Parts: sequence; C-alpha cells; structure tokens
Amino acid sequence: MPNITDAELIDVLTQATEDGRITWEKADVEDQFVAKYAGKWMLTIDKSVDSDAPEINYWLALVNARQEEILKVHSYNEQRLDRLFELARRRALKVDEALSDLLKEIGTADRKDEDIPF
Repeated sequence: MPNITDAELIDVLTQATEDGRITWEKADVEDQFVAKYAGKWMLTIDKSVDSDAPEINYWLALVNARQEEILKVHSYNEQRLDRLFELARRRALKVDEALSDLLKEIGTADRKDEDIPF
C-alpha cells in the first residue's frame, strides 16, 4: 500500500472539487463544509480565527463510516487548505451559479433599458 502524503491528498481533493467530482455542502456550523463520498467517507473543511492573532487557520478532517476521525490536516502544516476551503465554499453555496444568474439578469436589464425609445 502506498504512503499517501497530506500534500497528495490536498492535490487530489482540490482537482476533484474543481472538476465537480466532489459535492460539498454547507454544514450546520458557520464556515464549515462537508462532503460525503462513496457512503464510507466524510470530509469536513473548516476555518477558524485565532483569538490571539488575526490569522485564519484551516483544517480538513476525514471520518470513516464508523465516525472515527482517521486524518486531520491543519493549514500550519499544509498551506493549500485555504484554496480547497474556498473551492468547497463556492461549490456548497453555488456561488458560480448565483453569479451566472446575476450576470444574466444584469444583461437582460441592460437590454430592456436599450428598448426604451427615450
């Protein structure tokens, strides 16, 4: 069995999220997103602000079907978690769909204004 590094995992999860192969959903906790995969795994990505410093910390947890946390990666060990968090947030909140709809509405509104003869 190969030894998979945290960096490799983050690379795969980031690419799979970009490709739409992982469905992220908003969790009950603010700024926390989850993805269930193959009925066996649950990924959770979250961010927190340290009260002693203005820096934002991210973490990713992997839980198995027995609800055992088998892996937790923190941004102080893996800097690219902020990118994965932002991708998960955008997917869960359907940001791209909202922006597309907004731009379509703006485009429609602009065209309606052009139709006014005065």
